[in-house]
Amino acid sequence: MIGLAPPPAAPAGPEIPLASLAAPLLDTKARYVIMSSSKPYRPEKIFLSHEAESCPGTRLVLERLPDVPVTRIDDPDPLVRPPAPPAETLTAGKKSLLLVRHHGRFFKPCPGRQARQGTTNVCCGYYVINFATNCPLECTYCFLQGYLTNPYVTVFANLDDLLADVQTALRELDNRPLRVGTGELTDSLALDHLIDYARPLVELFARQSHAVLELKTKTDAIDHLLGLDHRGRTVLAWSLNAPEIQQREELKTASLGARLRAARRAVDAGYPVAFHFDPLVWFAGWREAYAGVIEQLFDSVPPSATAWISLGALRVPPGQPEIMRRRFPKSPLPYGEFVTAPDGKLRYFKPLRIELYGAVLSELRRRAPEVKVYLCMERPDVHPHLNGIPAYRDEVLGEWLARDLPVLQPASRQDLPPSGRSQSAG
Repeated sequence: MIGLAPPPAAPAGPEIPLASLAAPLLDTKARYVIMSSSKPYRPEKIFLSHEAESCPGTRLVLERLPDVPVTRIDDPDPLVRPPAPPAETLTAGKKSLLLVRHHGRFFKPCPGRQARQGTTNVCCGYYVINFATNCPLECTYCFLQGYLTNPYVTVFANLDDLLADVQTALRELDNRPLRVGTGELTDSLALDHLIDYARPLVELFARQSHAVLELKTKTDAIDHLLGLDHRGRTVLAWSLNAPEIQQREELKTASLGARLRAARRAVDAGYPVAFHFDPLVWFAGWREAYAGVIEQLFDSVPPSATAWISLGALRVPPGQPEIMRRRFPKSPLPYGEFVTAPDGKLRYFKPLRIELYGAVLSELRRRAPEVKVYLCMERPDVHPHLNGIPAYRDEVLGEWLARDLPVLQPASRQDLPPSGRSQSAG
């Protein structure tokens, strides 16, 4: 375990020429073979905003999708606010890719602490980089269905501006350890076969002395990142769920087994890894199912390589259950018993959430007692009911999570389990 000291051979001063990071992206002849067990996203149509015509991300997408029809538009605003009901609009909208130029900040504090009626959730001090909105994957419970007004898979094509904004933000926040992720409004890697945004970010964070990048995904498309000089400053992370939930509710995603095999490949390449049991779902047999996932997880990945694990119970915005019923009529999730929590979200009753957290936490502590575990977007009064969950608030929790990261050196991997142990995960 090491702290957030400057990485070996890092240049003095983290200012990095943007051209050096984006060069392969700007060269549209550069090819990155991204292997995935799930079918990569391929839109039926591309909408191209006039402002994004000359952006580096646009040139790359058009080179990689030469036979997809392109419609050029002057103003995307009328396009992203169609009058159809949200369910029908979103289902159709995901078949199209919208390329725009983003104005404003890409780097922002995570909104997880925000709530209404004067209440707040415990926040882990996370920051987010928004490079796209909407997700090509189809999780029935995804909060974006009830949150976004734009139904299209939308990419901010001005990568050069994104990199500049991230560098500026990291300079402004250089007084404490930071955890930064890209998975708030889309999957971190589900679009990377088209836009290649992850690689320049990994290379940027490799040169930081106080910040780490988390790429969170439900895919196994990580092989294009394995050869990078990441210096332990990027954490590759996966959302995990019971096989019953993954197969029924997480459509177009990699299987549990494929995710765990990808995590093992990441560990072999020296990356720290992280896992997010979110959302935890209450269903018949949930206790045994989640215990089985944890067994498979640590049969595949050693605790010493795991930076952190988060837990979060199923929660959705008001009005989303009706959207879920229309889009995914076979899913039982929108028919669950929810209450309106003080933060305005629909949640399980607090005693049920505590029971879910307690059972999963107990299994995690049995297999990996030293791994840091925290709750995501949960009320402060839930934490005291769970032994082993820190009651830190806000930035203090974030600093605790970022303080020590396992950077595996080739000579220190004796505790890795055999590679084939995860093959039965499904």
